[in-house]
Amino acid sequence: MDFIINKFPKRVILFSEFFVLVVSIFFLFICFWFSIEYGYSLQKSGEGGATSNIPLYPFAYYTALCFLPALLYYLLKLKDLIRGGNND
Repeated sequence: MDFIINKFPKRVILFSEFFVLVVSIFFLFICFWFSIEYGYSLQKSGEGGATSNIPLYPFAYYTALCFLPALLYYLLKLKDLIRGGNND
């Protein structure tokens, strides 16, 4: 796709990068938020493993925590794009 996109005008390239970054940020934030909500619901219900009775909520919180680095990366990429264009 890169060889096709690079033939477009600079404004179209910047808009497509902006759009992809915003959609990625939105998707990662939704995943982060629902993981937090799921962890909270597991914590409230006290649900544990079927045979081990290990609480499941820390795993859901950890999953949410794992979305944060990618979310922060895309936020920084968006900030760079807004400030000065494509600075890869």
